[in-house]
Amino acid sequence: MAQIREGATATSTTATIEPLRTRASRSRFRKFLGRVRYQYGLIVGGTILFIIVLITIFAPLIAPYDPIDLVNTRRLPPSREHIMGTDEIGRDTFSRVVYGGRVSLRVGILAVLIGASVGTLLGVSAGYIGGWVDAIIMRCTDVLLAFPGILLALGIVAILGPSINNVMIAVGIEFIPAFVRTVRGSTLSVKEEDYVLAARAVGAKSGRIIGRHVLPNVIQTVIVLGSLAVGIAILAAAGLSFLGLGAQPPTPEWGAMLSDARNYLRESPHLAIFPGATIMIVVLSLNLLGDGLRELLDPRMRP
Repeated sequence: MAQIREGATATSTTATIEPLRTRASRSRFRKFLGRVRYQYGLIVGGTILFIIVLITIFAPLIAPYDPIDLVNTRRLPPSREHIMGTDEIGRDTFSRVVYGGRVSLRVGILAVLIGASVGTLLGVSAGYIGGWVDAIIMRCTDVLLAFPGILLALGIVAILGPSINNVMIAVGIEFIPAFVRTVRGSTLSVKEEDYVLAARAVGAKSGRIIGRHVLPNVIQTVIVLGSLAVGIAILAAAGLSFLGLGAQPPTPEWGAMLSDARNYLRESPHLAIFPGATIMIVVLSLNLLGDGLRELLDPRMRP
């Protein structure tokens, strides 16, 4: 009888705790939505970026022409038939801008993923393990930081050869030092917290501590830094393409389009205005999104 009563009591307690957990989760979710509602930069930047991403995904349905086909007289001004005009050899500028978003956004996102993944791994290793591992990683990071970012990317592309994939790799390597230093600082702070010390005291392995306690607490910093870095990566990739080291003709890419338009700025300024304005809008939306995420995820800024 005693065992039956204990079992019934345990079942009753579990049944009571579960609704409490559900209500607590719902309450936290409501508070989160409440904070999002007042992050106007996050909402505006996220909305603009979402629309641009949708446009690039559905480019075949939105673009009226093939981006590499000659469709009309060269350097036509904007008109009803060609809302952004035609380029220097007669291709539809609007179609090239739309398809160019696929290339620029892919390069920006994948480059940041390369930098974030490698930088996070090295930063956590340096901060948590310390000692000679920390010394080697940080000295290598200092060497990379000694080079200006664009010069480092130029050197890497010069070695690997001009192509959009090599630009992506070069820009990703350029971002590694920033992620290493940021993640290392967060890891040094997290590893001194009581829950990490308690996990060590009970004999938890380092891999488990890093996976269960360190990474979840530094990932917010990585997300914020990554969202801001995508805009910088797009600008860096556009700069390399402008110099002729990125996307090769006839691939549509915003930086390459600006490079092609520089010889016609007086006669046909629209060739540079539209891809340049698109880069500005995308980078601005990413900066607004990154600032909003920082304010949203930073516990010091919560009411």
